[in-house]
Amino acid sequence: LSHTADFVYLFDLQGRFTYVNQALLDLWKKNLSEAVGKNFFELDYPPDLAARLQRQIQEVIESRQSLRDETPYTSDIGTRAYEYIFVPVLGADGEVEAVAGSTREITERKRSEDRLSASEERYRVLVTANSDVVYRMSADWSELYPLDGRDMVASNAEPIRDWLQRNLPPFEHARVREAFARAIATKQTFEMEHQVIGVDGTLGWALSRAAPILDSSGNIVEWFGTARDVTALKR
Repeated sequence: LSHTADFVYLFDLQGRFTYVNQALLDLWKKNLSEAVGKNFFELDYPPDLAARLQRQIQEVIESRQSLRDETPYTSDIGTRAYEYIFVPVLGADGEVEAVAGSTREITERKRSEDRLSASEERYRVLVTANSDVVYRMSADWSELYPLDGRDMVASNAEPIRDWLQRNLPPFEHARVREAFARAIATKQTFEMEHQVIGVDGTLGWALSRAAPILDSSGNIVEWFGTARDVTALKR
């Protein structure tokens, strides 16, 4: 416990620290004697956060259930995000005699989640604002991910594997398969005009472009593309 990077600690039934490992003492810049017997208020935590943590300790004691939560905390190293868990410690008689806790810094994970959330929001806005059909395909083009087909092709709320049969007439299948197989082999942009089956069952034309998204090793993860209705132009 003295050498783990996570914070590990124990509380008594009044929510006072009875043990704090070295990592947390280093963060506080305190020694063990300065922490033992104190609660979060007495250790100069922000009042709102201290009240929440003390309340959660009592919830664990009363419910006899573990509790997991996250919080930002500001120290000499700046503001960081932390995930913590409080666990009831049961004695031989089955009664709660203490609460054990551990805390882990998750700042980078939260930043990654925030970046992902922002990326997903940008994707949502792009799909909403774009007049083209925006689509995503699996790496081997076997699966079409959820699609808003607008009025050009049928929409699908869940991933589908029969997208070729649903959205393209049979006489286009071989040509399209050859084109995306070539794009997969070369990891180059897929681009072609082909006919599609409209929502009303009539045939139209689409100009489709899709680029591969690669991982750090250069392997294709998925394809991101757009399809533009060019039926009027073709006519």
